[in-house]
Amino acid sequence: MKITFFILFLSFVSYSQNSIKGKIKNSKGELIENVSITIEDVKDNSIVSFAISNEKGEYHLSIDDDSLNFRMIISCIDYQKIKQEITNNSQVLNFTLVETITSLEEVKVDIKAIQQKGDTLTYNISSFEGKDDTTLSDVLKKIPGISVDENGRIKYQGRDINKFYVEGKDLMSGSYGTLTNGLPKGAVTKVQVLEDHQPIKVLKNSVPSNRAAINIKLKKTITLTGSASVGSGFYPFLWNAKITPMLFTKKYQYLFNYKSNNIGEDVISELQSFSFDEGFEGLTFDNLTGYWLNVAQSELPKIESNRYLFNKTQLFSTNGLTTISKNWELKADFSFYNNVIERNGTQFSKIDLFDTNGIFINTISFSRRNLTELENNQIKSKIILTKNTDKSFLKNTIKYQSNWNSVYGNINSDSSIINQNVYSPSYSFQNSLSAISLLGKKIINFKSTLNYIYDKQFYEVSPYSNITLEQFPSIDAEKIKQNIVINTFNLTTEASFILSIKKVSIIPSFGFQIEKIKLNSLAIGKDTSDNTINLGSNFENNLIWNKSLPKLSFAVNFIDDSWNVNVNSPFNFYSLKAIELKNDFSKSLNKLTFEPNFTIKYKISTELSKTFYGSKSINFGTIDNSYSSYIYSALILTQQNSDIQKVLIKKIGGNLEYKLILQNLFINFNYEISNNKSNNTITQNISENGQTIINQVMTDNVSENKRVGFEIGKYIPKLKSKITFGYCISNLLNNILINDSNQNINSIQNAMSLKLNANYFSWLTFDYNINYSISKRNNVNINALTSDLKILIYLSDKQHFGIFKEDYSYEYGNQKFKNQFLDLSYQYTFKKSKIDLELKWTNILNTKNYNELLLNDFSTISNTFLIRPSQILASLRFNFK
Repeated sequence: MKITFFILFLSFVSYSQNSIKGKIKNSKGELIENVSITIEDVKDNSIVSFAISNEKGEYHLSIDDDSLNFRMIISCIDYQKIKQEITNNSQVLNFTLVETITSLEEVKVDIKAIQQKGDTLTYNISSFEGKDDTTLSDVLKKIPGISVDENGRIKYQGRDINKFYVEGKDLMSGSYGTLTNGLPKGAVTKVQVLEDHQPIKVLKNSVPSNRAAINIKLKKTITLTGSASVGSGFYPFLWNAKITPMLFTKKYQYLFNYKSNNIGEDVISELQSFSFDEGFEGLTFDNLTGYWLNVAQSELPKIESNRYLFNKTQLFSTNGLTTISKNWELKADFSFYNNVIERNGTQFSKIDLFDTNGIFINTISFSRRNLTELENNQIKSKIILTKNTDKSFLKNTIKYQSNWNSVYGNINSDSSIINQNVYSPSYSFQNSLSAISLLGKKIINFKSTLNYIYDKQFYEVSPYSNITLEQFPSIDAEKIKQNIVINTFNLTTEASFILSIKKVSIIPSFGFQIEKIKLNSLAIGKDTSDNTINLGSNFENNLIWNKSLPKLSFAVNFIDDSWNVNVNSPFNFYSLKAIELKNDFSKSLNKLTFEPNFTIKYKISTELSKTFYGSKSINFGTIDNSYSSYIYSALILTQQNSDIQKVLIKKIGGNLEYKLILQNLFINFNYEISNNKSNNTITQNISENGQTIINQVMTDNVSENKRVGFEIGKYIPKLKSKITFGYCISNLLNNILINDSNQNINSIQNAMSLKLNANYFSWLTFDYNINYSISKRNNVNINALTSDLKILIYLSDKQHFGIFKEDYSYEYGNQKFKNQFLDLSYQYTFKKSKIDLELKWTNILNTKNYNELLLNDFSTISNTFLIRPSQILASLRFNFK
């Protein structure tokens, strides 16, 4: 109830300001662009609001102040300045400027940190960079309104960007983490935020976008740049190599990347795709393989990977972009990695069971100690041909991916040792095409995606005597072998027409999707002589899954200077069928659905905008939850033989963005309420040692999730500091069947964060981040406090000393865990060669284990994980020029 009231309050305050708008022209009646309009408080001359006229001479600003009278100043070079007293109420004021000759005896250039022109914000990077910054990612973290995680993923006003450009070109195709973490700050002059960016030019005035893009402006037209770092150390032998040269010209862009280390750095996450395709570029995605079978192991700790990751990693990737002609671009990407990992952890799980009246029944508790070795290998390549003009768009993507992974592990559960291993080779091929052309006032779009996956997986468990699930027959077996082979073919095709009438676009579209999957799985026993023992038909699947989905939709868009509206009304006809070739098992579903969605964005002023969205959708089951016989993985036996799953999802939400460019202040509020109703409920039967049987039962299951959050970011130029504060509260209502007992789940989480970066003193910089969360589920409370501090002390312009401190604290009843990490570093810069020498001593406190408390939907987990020992690394770092 509190969350709902807060949402209504946000909606109310977003409209509680006075609005002033109008047009500005000259004495000839011509509209004037780039006129500065400033409103000052007459009492102290403080700036209350600021705007710049657009190409139509229009301006729009708001007053959020209690004062009664203000002064309005209209100024533009070669025109006489106008000053006018105004009252505090909404009004329309038009102005006519008189030409004048401006003579300048002395010109002083004052480059502002942030400038806005239309929907483009330009950040002068030199205004934000600090002494300790080396890459673009370092500087972006200090810019208000922008946040960057360790993988290089960028968010603007709390939302993921949809494109990342360098000089207007999308070299990385969404996987831009390598570039942001490898591009030296010295090569960059400006960072542009393109708000409400539509990347397809022909759709710019027809199809709205509510996401921003980032464009990087370089200092030189031809830029050879990049960074490199090579280091080694002991315990017993450490290495770390990062070599990322880059070349940017008007016609070509290239990036080469080689990274290798055994110091716990996760470099593979940089290959993830972070950008969003909003429906017209053609559907492309990374195929997920090898997920059906896995070994049981502890959850990964919620700390940086370099604290616990025992790894040997090799990664090579390359990205190339070539301008074939004026309108055509060709991009090619290739990556390969080999990653060997060891994990050692102990997990204690506690599950309290209650009846429907909330009366305690009993507790299931078990502990597991596990040692796991993983080796992951992947090859991925992609070729993209693109044409993007004001009259047409074409993009074709060919993608190949191959994975071969293996996992070996043993688990000690209640003094019973179980050995497990998994091997999963797979490959996939994908082709995606999107073509858009302009015919008169009509825009025609055709897109198609073909996807094929071959996925093979093997899981082995021994000894058979330590498997306690009663569904396994009593046989004289030494081990269990579970095999799975999955062949997937998917074809999606869609055509749409876009008819624009002034500011309104009407988009009818139709298409279809065809999916066919063959699932073959078999679990068998093996005796000491490796003879096969049949476990029966309950452990064999020979399933064919067919899906056809004709769809018809009708969308309406409206775009002007203030409103950005998209309403979509799709009708989908789902035809799903699962047929078991050997067992007497068949289920099907034919359903016509109406799944509307809308997004409305209103720019109240240059500073303030509000977005409101809602949707209704229906997710139907897939082959993952539509098979009749058991599949064994991670000591869990799963059977999904109820009706085809149907989940009705209703969602409504919005966000409020407020920015004051002159004050370097960025604020965003967001909220969302979602309601899910399913015809099936998952039931889990958990034994005393944690081995589990999962089924589905045909009964309605309703869950509801509410979330409200806000973030405030402020940059203080005089102090050269950025401060960001965030808060989020979420509430989840759900129910689940555990050991035939219905468990009503009510989870509430409050999370607060504070980030501070300061560069005021020439001899000192520091970063401080603190996060505090309170997680509640029914009668269980867990408090978590995490913080990290980075201090750099500059002994001279050539050398500095670094202190890095991290704290992680958890509290649950009488249980209290506190983890502390301390690192020290020393860096010396050779000015002539521009090479940095760094010595770093990590994990000085040499804590053996990391302890944490986790709260999921139904269990409380105490997790202990082996962390890396104390180690010393010496590195040389330089930039390519």
